[in-house]
Amino acid sequence: MRPPKRNKRLLSLAFIGISLSSGAFLILSALGQNVSYFFTPIQIENGEADAQTRLRLGGLVAQGSVVRGKGTETVFRVTDGAAHVTVRYTGILPDLFREGQGVIAQGEFDEARIFNASTILAKHDENYKPKELVDGLEAAKAQTASYQDMPLSEVSGPKTSEPIFRQANYTDLPGSEVKLAAYQDTIPARKPIAMQRSGHVSKKFISQNCAAMTLDIDNPVTGAAFITYNDNPDTAFLAFSHGDNGASLYDMSGQRLWHIEQKVDVVSSFGDTLLMYRGEGETSVLERTQLSLDGQMGEMKIESPSEIAPTTLQRSSIASLGPVIFKDNGILFEHSFVKLKTRPTAIAATTSTFGPSFKNGAVVIGLETGDVQIWEKKSILEGCS
Repeated sequence: MRPPKRNKRLLSLAFIGISLSSGAFLILSALGQNVSYFFTPIQIENGEADAQTRLRLGGLVAQGSVVRGKGTETVFRVTDGAAHVTVRYTGILPDLFREGQGVIAQGEFDEARIFNASTILAKHDENYKPKELVDGLEAAKAQTASYQDMPLSEVSGPKTSEPIFRQANYTDLPGSEVKLAAYQDTIPARKPIAMQRSGHVSKKFISQNCAAMTLDIDNPVTGAAFITYNDNPDTAFLAFSHGDNGASLYDMSGQRLWHIEQKVDVVSSFGDTLLMYRGEGETSVLERTQLSLDGQMGEMKIESPSEIAPTTLQRSSIASLGPVIFKDNGILFEHSFVKLKTRPTAIAATTSTFGPSFKNGAVVIGLETGDVQIWEKKSILEGCS
C-alpha cells in the first residue's frame, strides 16, 4: 500500500496538470476565435476573403473620401491603387490618421458590404508602414501592372485609348466629361479575363442641370425619402424633413398633401412605411407610420430613445446609388460627379417607377435654397441624353 502522503502528492499533480491543460485549451480557443487575417482591397474584390468573418483590411486612406458623421462616426475609403473598400468606424481616430496615409482596420463586413471597423491603426511615423501593409500594397501594384502589360491578344473589348488616373481632382472644364487629373500617357484600355478592377480611368462630370422636375419647397430640406407600393407601382410619394420646420409629403405631380409642424431631422422609408427621426436633448425619437394609397398617415408607432442612428436612415435612402459623398457644391458618386449651383442638403433614390416620367428609377436632391430637383437615375450617373 502506498503511503498517504504520496497519494496526496500524486492527486495534487494530476489536478494541476488538468487545470493547466484546460486553461491552455481555453486560451487557444479564444485566440482562434479572435484571429483576423490581413487582406487588401483587391484581394477582397477577388473573393480571397469571402470565407473570413473577421479580418484586417490594409491600404491607404483614399484622398477626398473622409466623411464625418454624427458624434464620432467616420466613413472613408481604403484603397491599394487597384480597388477600394468603404469603411465605417465609430470612435476616436489615431492622431496620425489622414488621407493618403497607411491604415489597418480590423472588423467585418455587413450585408451592404460596408466594412464596420472596431479598431483603426495608423502608420507609426512618416517613414514606417507595417510589413504586411507594404507587402499588400506591392502585391496590388504588381497585379495592376500585370493587367496593364497584358497582350492585346489576351483581352477582349474595344481597343480604345483612355488615360490612367493618378489623383482625383475635379475642375470645371468644358464638356460633359472631365478626366481625373494628373494622368500619364494614354495606353490601350483592356478588359481582363479573370480579374475585375474597380479603379476608374474617368468619371462623368455632370455640370448641366439634368433634372426632369423641380419643386419649390417652402423650407430647406434636411432629409428625403421615396414611399412606394409593391402592389401598386403607379402610386408613390416623396417625403421631406425640414428640421425645426417639420416635415411634408408630396405626390408624383409635385402637389403637397400635408405638412406637420413638429420637428423632424431626418426621414426615411421602408416600402409604404414612413420613418421620421428627431433629436430631443440627450435622447432621440423615431416615429413609424404606414401611409395609405392617398398619402394619409396611419397609426403612429413611437420608439424613444431610438436604437437607429440618423446616419443609418440616410444611408438607406441612397442604398441603390452605391457610395455617395457630398463634396463642395456637388455630389460625388462612384462613376460620376454632379456639379450643382447651390449646396445639396439631402438625397434619396428609388429603383421603382415614380410616375410616368421616371420609369427606371429616380433620384431627388434637396438644395440649400429650398428647391428640390428630381432626376432620372440614369441621368445622375451618366448625364443628360
